Amino acid sequence: MTGFGYVSGVSGSDPRIDGTLQHYADVSLVISESDNVTVLVTGTGDAELVPPTGYALVSGYTEAAKVGNLLSVSGGQCVVGTLPPGDWVIKGDGYLDVSHSANNSHAGVAFGITRNAATTLTPRTVHGLLPSQADIANLCGRGTVTDIQSGDAIDVRVASDNTGTISAHSSNVNFALFKVPS
Repeated sequence: MTGFGYVSGVSGSDPRIDGTLQHYADVSLVISESDNVTVLVTGTGDAELVPPTGYALVSGYTEAAKVGNLLSVSGGQCVVGTLPPGDWVIKGDGYLDVSHSANNSHAGVAFGITRNAATTLTPRTVHGLLPSQADIANLCGRGTVTDIQSGDAIDVRVASDNTGTISAHSSNVNFALFKVPS
């Protein structure tokens, strides 16, 4: 898919989003410890977990808080409403506490962006080693997705080098929508 980009960090990497952004909306997605969210993953065999191979949707997110009416949560995804004309970006940050059903597994997380039924993953991931089934890894990060359009859906995806079940014990992901000044 073309038409959007991903910038690691919050600003300074893309001249289109340097300066003063106009803040329009926020939404927080959460998974609580009582939600028992699990994701079946097919192992990639590669600890680097380079997208898109092996990434599966974490669909157990619910809306925790919302400001404005341009972002909502549906099917565990952050959905962008009808945007006024202009250039738009979403800044995302959060954490995901995970464990794996197999020992010595690497787990990775990335944002997915679905537009017109095609999903693309952000090229950078956050990943960690889970030496045993009892280990819970805290995967956290942030980034900016550029060139956002009405109807885009942004979600959280996980992958592993080993086939099995990734359990999401808790998570909080915040998305903020900004308009780039003309």
